[in-house]
Amino acid sequence: MNKRRIKIFVTLYEHLLLLREDVINFLSEKLPFLYSERWWEEGVVNAYVIHNQTLYDDIHSLSGFDFSELLNILIYNWENIVLARNSVDSVPDNRSLRLFYKMKTIRNDLAHPNDNKIRSSDFKKYIGYFTEFSKIISNNAAYIEKLNRYVKFEKYENSDMDLEQKKLRIIKLIEDEVIEPALSCDTLDEDVKESLVGTLIKFEILNSLEDINAFFSRSLLSPSGKNIYKLLHENNLKAFEDILGKYNEIYYS
Repeated sequence: MNKRRIKIFVTLYEHLLLLREDVINFLSEKLPFLYSERWWEEGVVNAYVIHNQTLYDDIHSLSGFDFSELLNILIYNWENIVLARNSVDSVPDNRSLRLFYKMKTIRNDLAHPNDNKIRSSDFKKYIGYFTEFSKIISNNAAYIEKLNRYVKFEKYENSDMDLEQKKLRIIKLIEDEVIEPALSCDTLDEDVKESLVGTLIKFEILNSLEDINAFFSRSLLSPSGKNIYKLLHENNLKAFEDILGKYNEIYYS
């Protein structure tokens, strides 16, 4: 990893740590409000049960969780948090959930960095996700302005506009016809939802149409891709295979 990428990695990871504290504060306020004295059992332990994970006995507070684990707790409780707000429409549920899953993928990329995941051209995009996430969790105006200054003064690598436009069209196609309906499905497993959003993010960071097409093809043929296809159809949802015709129209246009 070159010096520029190291600087980008360190900056992004520092902000991830700050956002972790914001999530702890957010959940510390919302969970007791939702579940009263049983907030730990209802809001935290149950979040682990749904992911088939074991909650260690030595963890007794939200500060004992890493960012990814906190996001799992946030995702599990998000519907109840939104319903408890006076203005439900102020935070679109699916949009927020999609962002939370993206934040999990970003956290994993930063926790296990390599040259294939951390690119100079991704910095602006990641900062944009952090800004949107901060607006939902803390809405700290000073911090959001700090994030905006990074975007204003940082220089990024230019990319081919034709590729970018095709990427945006492909991403929108996947979001509209696969991701959004899947996130709205109450009977679809949370791990499948997370996997779908993770796939979408991988499309966003690929740099060539050849890479995009190769990854899309692998997603269709892999054992996990076939399993997701089956689970989506069991819930009367579209899978990647069902939008292949529209995908090819964009890719070969």
